[in-house]
Amino acid sequence: IQRWLEQGRIEQRSDGTWWSHVNPVFRNLCYEHIIGTDNGKRDCELIVQQRSSFPCHVLVAGDKGTVCSEQSLQEMKSILGDRLTIHRYPSATHSIHSSAKEEYLATVESIVMSTQSKRLDSIINSAPLL
Repeated sequence: IQRWLEQGRIEQRSDGTWWSHVNPVFRNLCYEHIIGTDNGKRDCELIVQQRSSFPCHVLVAGDKGTVCSEQSLQEMKSILGDRLTIHRYPSATHSIHSSAKEEYLATVESIVMSTQSKRLDSIINSAPLL
């Protein structure tokens, strides 16, 4: 609870009541259907089975904020190979977009720009010659 207080996930209001910015039902559903399962492994395998070549990105918070284990990351890498890029934010908490905003935005911009560049190359290369 102390960590959540420090991170601003829960707060005491002026009337003495407590407020959680994390919906406890949603959190339980995440653990039940995502974090506590092998769905991520299954999904990585499905991506490979589709024989598509799109890049995959994983954004990982620092040790105190991540829910992603090194073992899981290595398993993803072993399945997806070079198409997987792991972006690390050592000082970030679980909410990377809030706790490492500038780095997060730079990563997202880089992903978008590389995708646009590849799409533009594809369009140019498939255009009929005049």
